[in-house]
Amino acid sequence: MKIKNLVKIKIKEINFNTIHFTLKAQKWCILPYPGHPKGCPNYNKNPLCPPNAPFLKKIITKFDYFYLIYAKFDLLKYKKLMLNKHPSWSDRQATCILYWQSSVKKLLRGHIEMIYEKNSQNQFYLFSSGSGYKFHKFDQKKIYSMEAIGINVMKILKDNNIKFEIKPKNFVILVNLLCAKEKVLAGKK
Repeated sequence: MKIKNLVKIKIKEINFNTIHFTLKAQKWCILPYPGHPKGCPNYNKNPLCPPNAPFLKKIITKFDYFYLIYAKFDLLKYKKLMLNKHPSWSDRQATCILYWQSSVKKLLRGHIEMIYEKNSQNQFYLFSSGSGYKFHKFDQKKIYSMEAIGINVMKILKDNNIKFEIKPKNFVILVNLLCAKEKVLAGKK
């Protein structure tokens, strides 16, 4: 089964007041996680990551419309497929982000590019999921992740009624924030 069959991409217009900024969000990257006792290895190395990423609340205030573009990835189904394919693997191996995350991000980028093409006269500013994106079509030098610029992603999801799991077992949400000057046409090509 292909990754795209395990992903649902959605777009949701949100209110500016549900975008929560906190300086703490930029520190989450240094929290330890399995295999990384000092947090994300990109911290202080990647120009798109903290502390190199600026606190960008001011940029968002220049826009009138805000959209969450997010992918819901069926992690549980993926894990079952991987364990079936590789019976000797552990649960952790079967859900390792190295095997699926780039494919999900690629699907998200494709969806965002489609929105951009349908709305090419609009002015946009994009914040991505994870360690940032490279989009050649966007008139934006750097595309930072939401956390890197200080957005509390969990709070924005909660306040917009988008279900997520803090320690994913069933599904993973990868989310992007698209800021626009005009209302966005988001339908399929």
